[in-house]
Amino acid sequence: MTSSSQPPKDIGQQPQKASIEMIRTLVAFDTTSCKSNLGLIEFIRDYLSSLGIKTDLVFDETRKKANLFATIGPAGGAGIVLSGHTDVVPVDGQDWDDNPFGVVEKNGGYEIFHCRCSRRPSGPS
Repeated sequence: MTSSSQPPKDIGQQPQKASIEMIRTLVAFDTTSCKSNLGLIEFIRDYLSSLGIKTDLVFDETRKKANLFATIGPAGGAGIVLSGHTDVVPVDGQDWDDNPFGVVEKNGGYEIFHCRCSRRPSGPS
């Protein structure tokens, strides 16, 4: 907050550099559904652990994939669950305009910010 207790006028206009770099790192993991997701899961586990956040991994029967559970705050009470997935559909044989395992900046900044999870070459941005 500024000294006038109002958020800066440009807040929300440009993502913070650290956030963009974290998104770049996360998107770069190839978690195509036929492959292991452990590289990404272990990266997130280690990152959260470095912040003092307790994590648990639950492996599938092959031990090549896992779900990550992170607990923030006091144990035993009501809480909030955020759920997502790490696998993506294969990109083999598709004619992508950009690297599907990368982040693209266009229009002089982050007006269009996309990755394989939100844009295919034939679809809209």
